[in-house]
Amino acid sequence: DTELREAVYVAGTGSDTLTFHYPVQAGDYASGGITIGPAVVVSGGAVITDRFGNEAQGSFMPVSVEGVSIDGVTARVVRVLGPQGGFRYYRRGAELRFRVEFDLPVVAEQPQGLALPLRIGPMWRPARYVSGLGSRVLVFAYRVSAADEAVERLRLGREIGGELRSVYGGEVLGQLPMTMWTNLKLDGRAPRVRMVVVPHGGHRVGDWLEFRITWDEAVVVRPGQGRPVVRFTLGGRQRTAVYFAGSGTLSLWFRYRLTKEDSQGLGKLVYGRVSGLLRGRMEDLAGNHADREIASARFVVWIV
Repeated sequence: DTELREAVYVAGTGSDTLTFHYPVQAGDYASGGITIGPAVVVSGGAVITDRFGNEAQGSFMPVSVEGVSIDGVTARVVRVLGPQGGFRYYRRGAELRFRVEFDLPVVAEQPQGLALPLRIGPMWRPARYVSGLGSRVLVFAYRVSAADEAVERLRLGREIGGELRSVYGGEVLGQLPMTMWTNLKLDGRAPRVRMVVVPHGGHRVGDWLEFRITWDEAVVVRPGQGRPVVRFTLGGRQRTAVYFAGSGTLSLWFRYRLTKEDSQGLGKLVYGRVSGLLRGRMEDLAGNHADREIASARFVVWIV
């Protein structure tokens, strides 16, 4: 680049040394030093004189200064912003967004190859490019998958994957700052049914038959989503046990009240069976829908 630049006077009047200042601009580049001169340019009616009023000579032999490198075309990462705010759960399918800010606008010929490396649990996973090429801010996104189980922190990798260049043609130093996020929990796996406990022993008409369904992580019954139920047979007749307790724990409790009809014509020893699907909506704390498949469970009750 042989285009002339101008350094502006900043200090020194009244002395034998004047100081000039030039701020490096985007697009400036000099790897082999700079040349100063061949004259001090005075404009706008300004003059340079000695203390007696004699006008100073402003021309001089150009001076080459080696060992000075100017780089206004290489872009660098300024900072990376990830999930903000207080603690939050992210379920399967949820999207986390990351902003990578540079000191110069950046471009890429193959945007699909750009990726932000994230350490999620024991594995490295990529956050993929979403938008921002041609500007100073690139946006990346990561979508939580079923493989992300109980992850309580994210760590940023060291370099952006893919090839970036500044809009001035210079390289991009993609080294990323050491960053970690702990204000979150990624949980992409749905709770699985681990155990079904059925009633047993003697019961009277009017007593409650209670069923307990246990998952491998805490489940929540969301208000307004309908009360969950368990379908079962009692003496060959279809019955429904309705949820009544346990939201936010590993186990939900369901109950059914025995009626005279349950004992009529069946004798005192009554056989029952739970199988199939739970009805209703149950979720873990992250919002993943809980497994509703129940293994067949037989039981016997004595109605007195």
